[in-house]
This record gives sequence, C-alpha cells and structure tokens, in this order.
Amino acid sequence: MQHQGKPMISEGIPWGAVQVPPDGQPIVLLNDRQTIGGYPQLGALTPLALARLAQYLPGAVVRLRPVVQEVAHREQVEYLRRFGSR
Repeated sequence: MQHQGKPMISEGIPWGAVQVPPDGQPIVLLNDRQTIGGYPQLGALTPLALARLAQYLPGAVVRLRPVVQEVAHREQVEYLRRFGSR
C-alpha cells in the first residue's frame, strides 16, 4: 500500500498511532515517537492492543481490526475486570 494523495498536513501523533511509510509496512509508534508529522496515519491502537503487541517477538505476524471507541472501552473494562490492573 502506498500513499498517492496530496502531501499531508502535520498533525499530532498519539501513543499507539499506526503510520504507513512509502514501503507500505505499517509502523506502530510508542513512547519514543515524534510529536507531529510523519507518514499517513491509519488510526491508533487501543491501550489493550498495545499491551498485547508489546509481548510479540520481532518478525511476528500481526493482524489489526477496526474497532469503535465504545467497543474498545468495553473490551478494556472486561479485561481489567477479569485480570486486574497488574
């Protein structure tokens, strides 16, 4: 996948943002991310998805699915209810 549109305006980069550079391989940005700019953004991972992603080994295949905020919140609450805030 390559961005073929007009140049993008710089915007803030949230923790967990998913950017797509020209090579088409998505990048998930964490604590060491830049504050603005970068490549086109597809969205951002939820805190629970970021916690899971952090456990993967380099080179692992990762599949992302879109989720609306209400569902993400419900999944987070259910996870914390079951496993606590460790």
